[in-house]
Amino acid sequence: MDFVTFLQNRKEMYRLLVANRERLAPWFWWAARDVTPNKYRFYRFIVAYWADTKFERLLHRFDPTSKYSEQFIVYNDCNHIGGFCGLDDIDITKHRAEVWGLAFRGNTETAAALKMLEDYCVNNLKLDSFYGCVQSTNRASNLFWEKYGYDKKELHRHVKVSRRNPKYADICIYTKQFSK
Repeated sequence: MDFVTFLQNRKEMYRLLVANRERLAPWFWWAARDVTPNKYRFYRFIVAYWADTKFERLLHRFDPTSKYSEQFIVYNDCNHIGGFCGLDDIDITKHRAEVWGLAFRGNTETAAALKMLEDYCVNNLKLDSFYGCVQSTNRASNLFWEKYGYDKKELHRHVKVSRRNPKYADICIYTKQFSK
């Protein structure tokens, strides 16, 4: 997702947040009403996040061992936004990345987005593995990762949900090795 893509899709992105806020907020801290209560705060959050990840990418160009992130807008068959996802902590030295945001309306769309991300990681980034972090109480997401061939590798107790969020939770880590 680049800045122009965000500008072109910002209203639809906010509409999707509002429509799915109650479902997303327990798991995505930025979806909470107190963090993004209106479209302007949502836009400001997205721009700050986008700028932060672009800075990471710039650092990565100067130091290829530094980690970086990428975001994606996924369109459905009708060319409407189906959801958002991304890769965090892309690590070319360990050949792995963390996937986030696979929170589409149904498992079919979610599985298709996951497959696209896997293919992108193998073909474009030359990564060997992928991992997803899920709060241990998010039953649906835990079942999803297991259904699509990810192994539950670790359970981390009382970890910070994100760099910007002071909330702590137990996190399950699901990993998949790619075959080449």
